[in-house]
Amino acid sequence: MEKAGKEPEGEVFCPRCGSHRLYYFVGGRGGWIYECKDCGYHGSVVIEDSEIAVELREKWKQSLKNKEENSEGQK
Repeated sequence: MEKAGKEPEGEVFCPRCGSHRLYYFVGGRGGWIYECKDCGYHGSVVIEDSEIAVELREKWKQSLKNKEENSEGQK
């Protein structure tokens, strides 16, 4: 288990949408808090496995496509 306040090594990915556009905006003794520039996620949990991130990214894109199709069907 990593110590609180230690930044993960390597690339990190958003646990909601799988994006690599994840930036920390608060860090220190309590740990790191990240913000995703694609979906707006804010939190301390990140994905460090790129294979999982690719799967999340595909699911995220599909959910956006489904939402768009549903909203067009309601007009």
